[in-house]
Amino acid sequence: LLISGAAPVVRDGLVGIFRPALEDACQRPPLAQHFDGVLVAGGGLYRVNEALRLARLLPEARLYFSVNSESEIRLALSQPDLLSRITIEQNARTTYENGRNLAALAQPQAGDKWLLVTSRIHMPRALAVFRASGFDALPWPVDHAETVPPKTAGQAVLHELAGLLAYRALGRIDTLSACHTSARSASTQ
Repeated sequence: LLISGAAPVVRDGLVGIFRPALEDACQRPPLAQHFDGVLVAGGGLYRVNEALRLARLLPEARLYFSVNSESEIRLALSQPDLLSRITIEQNARTTYENGRNLAALAQPQAGDKWLLVTSRIHMPRALAVFRASGFDALPWPVDHAETVPPKTAGQAVLHELAGLLAYRALGRIDTLSACHTSARSASTQ
């Protein structure tokens, strides 16, 4: 699937079709319910900041970060009042490894409820991976991609589509549409 090398008109047309489908697929749930933890898939200071904000709104939730950059780690650890609730995983190189490695650390149990923080465009694949890894996770998408330059957004769309298809073909996820199923039904498919 070498769409990224396709003529710009074809590439841009595909991006125009699939970008909104990826970005708008998952909606945030109400925070009125109890959550056992907040999971951060991949890097980006906006993701870490949002997880720290959620930690203050959900005072009993544990925080699990799968991040690699020193600035993200420093930011997460700069909150002395939250340190006892924070676990950081730094070895993942892929979304699949984010989910698998955090599941090994968090040991999700039946009945646990989790919020998954990642970018809007990454959420469909990340949510499918985390549910397949044993988390009863609900999406908490951040950073609407309107702020992303078109060329970068196009690359991200193609990356996510290829990732969804590859992970499904490899059996790493059970569905291509995790955002359109409940957490419980996705984990029992």
